[in-house]
Amino acid sequence: MNDNAKFCPGCGSVADGPPPPPGQPQPGQPQPGYAPPPQGQPQPGYAPPPQGQPQPGYAPPPPQGQPQPGYAPPPPQGQPQPGYAPPPPQGQPQPGYAPPPPQGQPQPGYAPPPKNNKTLLIVIIAAVAAFVVVLLATNGFGAWGGEEDPAEPPEEIQIGAPGDTPEDSPEDIPVDTPEDLPDDIEEDIPEDEPEDTILDISGKIRAGETRNLLFGPYEWRVLEVDGDKALLLTEELIEERIYGPEETPVTWETCPLRGYLNGGFLQSFSSEEQGRILETRVINDDNLWYGSPGGNDTDDRVFLLSVEEIDRYFGDSGDYLNIRMKDIHGDLVTNSYTGMYLSNEYNEDRKGINLQTGDVMMWWSRSPGYSETSAVQVLSKGEIRVFGGNVAFPNTGLRPAVWIGLEP
Repeated sequence: MNDNAKFCPGCGSVADGPPPPPGQPQPGQPQPGYAPPPQGQPQPGYAPPPQGQPQPGYAPPPPQGQPQPGYAPPPPQGQPQPGYAPPPPQGQPQPGYAPPPPQGQPQPGYAPPPKNNKTLLIVIIAAVAAFVVVLLATNGFGAWGGEEDPAEPPEEIQIGAPGDTPEDSPEDIPVDTPEDLPDDIEEDIPEDEPEDTILDISGKIRAGETRNLLFGPYEWRVLEVDGDKALLLTEELIEERIYGPEETPVTWETCPLRGYLNGGFLQSFSSEEQGRILETRVINDDNLWYGSPGGNDTDDRVFLLSVEEIDRYFGDSGDYLNIRMKDIHGDLVTNSYTGMYLSNEYNEDRKGINLQTGDVMMWWSRSPGYSETSAVQVLSKGEIRVFGGNVAFPNTGLRPAVWIGLEP
């Protein structure tokens, strides 16, 4: 055999290869320390059971006719299986079964949803209604006021030349004096400033203030002061209304706006403030340019300005009285068919702002236009449209005027 042959244990052949290292068994030789048992003898450590005895851990079957250990034979015929509960007699409920409640009764453990509390709902609605009434009373019912006839005048006052204060003129609105105010407020009042310039419109007017004066729910501008009276005009247009019904002859005396201003609008002021608003003799002249009738003079506490008053109190240009007509192009004309406007450098000051929307828009005067179915308007650019617009024309605002007393 080749010295380099290698023995293959699986096939018992010798293959070429290097010999094993020294001390290792040669191919085909047993491992060192291995002692084979003598032929016919059992392996060392093997203990056979005694003859006729069963292997350890072996349980022989029970004698014939005996049941296997752990086996429970079935019950005799006709007897129930252990643990079996037969059904109840016919008509009796199953054990643990709860029959449904009588019709109309709730299931046990069922909590019906709460019913609507009508009383609570009524209380809530009443509270909301009361809140709305208080809110309207505070901010004014003018937007919803009905049209009412003006009250009987206690005394006549001529517009432009008011008379003396009526003897029964109510006192000023009572106010707190600085002595009644907290210390921290009293210290902020300038010593050289009259207290009524802070607490009352009368003092502010006498001090020379003329714009944005709060009286009632609105802010006002002063047009004229005559002794102990002042003529005020709202700074903004309080709302939009038509002057009268479509194609219906109307003058200020019969105008629905007159009833509204001296009714619902007047009621938006407190009783003390209403007492400060004086009855006034309102002169209703004919239209100077077109000759349309102005109607009878009236006695009102709230009114609209005439076309002549608008020209006088906004710049006093004299353009209306001097019949300085302008046509649609702004040119002076003498033809009343094309000369419809009064336009001058005071247009900007005459512009009206809608109180609700902030938009610039037209506003009504109380004077008639070219006919009894039209009324003079101040346009959105400030020109006075002496020709007038249809009395049922929408999108035209109201700018009320009042005379108020300045003395208690």
